[in-house]
Amino acid sequence: MYTIVETAKSNGVDVYFYLKYLLEKAPATPHLKVSRKYLDSLMPWSEEYKSYEAQQKKELLETCLPPSDVEPTGRKLMKYTA
Repeated sequence: MYTIVETAKSNGVDVYFYLKYLLEKAPATPHLKVSRKYLDSLMPWSEEYKSYEAQQKKELLETCLPPSDVEPTGRKLMKYTA
C-alpha cells in the first residue's frame, strides 16, 4: 500500500482518486488472463487514469459549487478549475 501511495505522489496524481480508481477497476480483472495493456492502464501515468481523475474532479466541483457564479446573497463567486 505504501508503494502504491508513494508512486502516485511521485507522479503528481491525487492519491485519493488513484486509490479509488484502482479499487473500482481491480474487481473487474479476470484473475487468469491479465494482459500487459490492462496493467499499463492501471499505472498513475496512463491516459486512462488521467482522464478518470479529471472527470472525477470535474464532477466533484460541479456538486460542490452552485451552477451559477452568483451566491444566493448576490455576491460573485470565484470559480476554481481542476
